[in-house]
Amino acid sequence: MSTNFALIGLTAALVTVTACLYLLPLRDSRSAARHRLKPDSPDDATKWLDASSHDAPRIALSPIEAHATMQTHRECRTADCARKAAAFDTLTGTGAIKPRTR
Repeated sequence: MSTNFALIGLTAALVTVTACLYLLPLRDSRSAARHRLKPDSPDDATKWLDASSHDAPRIALSPIEAHATMQTHRECRTADCARKAAAFDTLTGTGAIKPRTR
């Protein structure tokens, strides 16, 4: 009798987990990041365009901006992308990143 209750409980748990996984929305991290970076107003447009380029920033990045830049430019190499290099320098200076030493 107790094995029947255990089997019913296990089945209910499995159905619940399956339903939760089915109902969760699938999310592409790259499209979500691009969506967050789109400007909400015309005043934000220049900031958004500036953040989407690979050129060096005109002013020093704050640690929060540097972190966001590192996420946005994760496919870039610091040798090729001046914006990622500036973000890397900012985060290295604050101690948030420890560069590898060989």
